[in-house]
Amino acid sequence: MMKMIVDAKPEIIKIPKNKISIFMYKFTKAESKFDFFIMICIILNMVQMAMTFEGMTAEYTKGLEYSNYFFTAVFTLEATFKLIGNGSAYFIPGWHKFDFFVVCSSYIDIVMA
Repeated sequence: MMKMIVDAKPEIIKIPKNKISIFMYKFTKAESKFDFFIMICIILNMVQMAMTFEGMTAEYTKGLEYSNYFFTAVFTLEATFKLIGNGSAYFIPGWHKFDFFVVCSSYIDIVMA
């Protein structure tokens, strides 16, 4: 435990300087309404992914496909807003790297389908 405490490094937060970046930084910060909206979208997206079954009708499949497009667009906007707000510091936390990877993978999935 002592080794973990000694090896821990402080999180460096870089506050942006231009007005648009400052707005995006404040808009996307943790525990904001935007963060709450994204969490709801993540939960709904998980439910949507669990709704597939063998023998789905064409209309049902199209509905799931369109909802996938919607969630991909929402998560792309989230990543874009955070990238604008945080700049290159966006890629410092591992969670943001994973988030960006998932967004890019969503586009690969759409193209491959």
